[in-house]
Amino acid sequence: VDFGLARLATMTDLTRTGHGLGTLAYMAPEQRRDAKHVDHRADIYALGKTAYHLLTGEVPDVVDLERLPDAMRPVLRKALHANPDDRYPAIDEVLAT
Repeated sequence: VDFGLARLATMTDLTRTGHGLGTLAYMAPEQRRDAKHVDHRADIYALGKTAYHLLTGEVPDVVDLERLPDAMRPVLRKALHANPDDRYPAIDEVLAT
């Protein structure tokens, strides 16, 4: 859930065709380009950004993997890959890592 969007749910006229909504710091690159044609891998990216925020206490505008515990670096490196084809293909694989 994007809590920024949930907070805005009471407002009207928020969406327009061709415009995506979300918190930019957590949005996958492909979602920023074309929000209409993303798949579940954008959610894996957002999960990686959320995990980064939880582990570092910093909003993930810029991700510095060196700030993470050693065991988490390869997991988040893959989850946060710019190319969706290079991310985990399913959440089950993230959880199994």
